[in-house]
Amino acid sequence: MNLAADFSLSSSWRPPSDRWIKVNSDGSVDLEAGISAIGGVLRDAHGKWILGFIRKTGSAIVFQVETGALLEGIRIAWEKGFRRVIIFS
Repeated sequence: MNLAADFSLSSSWRPPSDRWIKVNSDGSVDLEAGISAIGGVLRDAHGKWILGFIRKTGSAIVFQVETGALLEGIRIAWEKGFRRVIIFS
């Protein structure tokens, strides 16, 4: 049975509803080098770029880095005054 043929996934970005923003975040870990980083973007309901962020986080496990990226996106959105936020990682 070929499970890949049974599922269809869309990798295209979809905007949030009006008056909402979407935070897309991600984390990356290089285990060999012992470094990690997070980044993300905030966009409005029309897909307009609001701001982006990136920063090194030091070495950590993948779960910590991914969670850190989500939290940083939420923190930045909140500091900028956005209260209707959709998070996507």
